[in-house]
Amino acid sequence: MFKNVDYRLLVQIESTIDELYVLESILKLMRESCQEKDFSLPNSNYSQEQKITLSEERNDYINMLNIALDKIDHIKKELLVNK
Repeated sequence: MFKNVDYRLLVQIESTIDELYVLESILKLMRESCQEKDFSLPNSNYSQEQKITLSEERNDYINMLNIALDKIDHIKKELLVNK
């Protein structure tokens, strides 16, 4: 009985880790997109104030994505240690 429960738990943990890797990849792509857009901001179409506002907004998104990625990394480490 316990072996069956242990096996199902391991399968669930592995599935969760797989989903975390997918989520991590999506968040990394979003972060890279924000960074690329910030670095390639056209000079002629925006005022200096608009550029600063857009840059600050993207920095906020990048920071939130970094926090989410840190949380995912922490969860993955916890799951892998307890596996």
